[in-house]
Amino acid sequence: MKGSWNNSSKQPLSENDRIKQLLVRVGDDGPNFYKRDIKKLSSNIETFYQKADFEAKEFLLNTLVECIGALTLKASVYATTVSLVSVQHPAFPELVIDKLVEKLRVSLDKGDIHVPRSTLVFLGELMNMGLFNAFLYINILLDLFNEAETSLETSADYYLYVGIPVLPYVVRPFPIEKSKLIHVFRL
Repeated sequence: MKGSWNNSSKQPLSENDRIKQLLVRVGDDGPNFYKRDIKKLSSNIETFYQKADFEAKEFLLNTLVECIGALTLKASVYATTVSLVSVQHPAFPELVIDKLVEKLRVSLDKGDIHVPRSTLVFLGELMNMGLFNAFLYINILLDLFNEAETSLETSADYYLYVGIPVLPYVVRPFPIEKSKLIHVFRL
């Protein structure tokens, strides 16, 4: 049965599966195609979001948040996409951020490392684009570092491991906060 796995009568993807596939595969063709991929994804998200019902919009937001948490290297691609969608749908970034912050809290409570770091990288990208408040971002980091300071040694290591890699997002634009953040290294 040569080639039986490649069924030529393949069913077309549902709208949900198509948008999920676009979210997962964006940027996979390499940096030379980022611009094309981001335009295609943002256009598809705009169309999907505009005509979708509540459940479909929730699916879109949850899938995007899952991708952000799992695919750290695509944080700037996702942030750019959210930024482009926000031109036609100004409330879209806030909906994404709300879902992300909710997932961040759950992930921190579970002791997950990857999702909080990916989320903070993405929020840093949004902050650089002006779609996320810089002081809220700094407060999230300061909360992490305060947890590190008041936790047991193993928990402190966890909070530092999550927060330290994203410091470049805040140290350069906000030099006045350096003194507060330097305190972290004196734990």
